[in-house]
Amino acid sequence: MHYMTFQVAISLLLMLFQGLSAQMSDEILNKVSAPAGSVTPVYKAQEFAFDTIKGLTKKQLTDHYKLYQGYVNKLNEILALLSSADLSKADNVTYSQVRGLKIAQTYALNGMLYHELYFTNISNRYQPVEQEDEDEIVYEEDKSVAQPGPLTRALIEKNFTSLQRFKDDVLATAKSARGWSVTGILLKDGSVSNYLLDTHNEYVPAGVLPILVIDSYEHAYMIDFGIDRASYFKVVWDNINWAIVEQRVQDIQARYPELFPVQSQGEDDSSQLAVPA
Repeated sequence: MHYMTFQVAISLLLMLFQGLSAQMSDEILNKVSAPAGSVTPVYKAQEFAFDTIKGLTKKQLTDHYKLYQGYVNKLNEILALLSSADLSKADNVTYSQVRGLKIAQTYALNGMLYHELYFTNISNRYQPVEQEDEDEIVYEEDKSVAQPGPLTRALIEKNFTSLQRFKDDVLATAKSARGWSVTGILLKDGSVSNYLLDTHNEYVPAGVLPILVIDSYEHAYMIDFGIDRASYFKVVWDNINWAIVEQRVQDIQARYPELFPVQSQGEDDSSQLAVPA
């Protein structure tokens, strides 16, 4: 009986602490004012079509989403604190408030951005079909987004020779990463590579624009797959929305046309469009 009372007390204390933490975060954002003439952006968590992702449970995705929301909230808090930080005390590479906040800013910012890219590029390839049995979800695949578009395919063939080689490299990168696999276009020469990150703010070179992102952190798969990482990555690959990837490539091409001297193959060449299983 005493043990149960103790457990209840601990639970109430945790709830109180969480509530106070959220309140303190709101107070920081409300009270800290930016210096005159400066602008402190405030970010909001995006919404994603999790019901269109086949092979990952609602529990897995919603818990993952809460983590993403945490990065968004912390980034806003960090930016608010930076706006009023004492810059005169920043001259210390061991520690200063500015140094700590600047490092945390890169971690929270990339944590927000990579999650947004990841959730988006694995959404809307499948659509749930209404069934009488609510426990069984049946999906219908949108064939129009199930294979790389012509511009994406041209880049893959130029840099990896084949879709199979690209797939092997993407999954090898994701499997050997602790954090992320980021497929990106290098602004220096337009080359495409799969980059490995162990944390949000480590290892990716400057000037790389992401076109495909895969989350390799344990929190992305542990609820559904335990330590079976291979099955998780197969599900991710099978959910890639290639129309999203193509749109990202098109956006980069529009801004940096000099990076795209290679002409894509004709769209009617179906033999060149098949994505390796």
